[in-house]
Amino acid sequence: MSLRKSGKNPRHPRNDEACRLDFQPQSAWISNFEIWEPMPKKFIAYLSLFVPQSLLSTKYIVERVSLLADDPATCDHEWDVVACISNTVELQVQCRKCATYSEVPDPTKEEWETSHGAMEIPYPWEDKSRIRYYHIDDTIH
Repeated sequence: MSLRKSGKNPRHPRNDEACRLDFQPQSAWISNFEIWEPMPKKFIAYLSLFVPQSLLSTKYIVERVSLLADDPATCDHEWDVVACISNTVELQVQCRKCATYSEVPDPTKEEWETSHGAMEIPYPWEDKSRIRYYHIDDTIH
């Protein structure tokens, strides 16, 4: 729906085109994504942290992780043990900053037993020298 002001306003002498008002139905405002373009995607990703995840799509949650994560090639990794890999007897670690995965081969018996609760409660991994980094696109992760 479009409304036009006819004639000139004595307080604001402008031509007809300058005084034109365009109105769109509310559904057009919601579907019109142009209002969000000026806002950086990273800022919106931070705001979405306050939205319950049940209201967000899985696709967006994955995109949000990539928006908020650091670049793996330049990251100063801080690792958490997140799982134990039974078939190869390795610990899987994930960086808190860039969200990339790597592994710790040949864990001790104590480290292996401690890691069984890591999927529910990840814990920090301090010994960076034992981590075997993944190579993805000729970049060490």
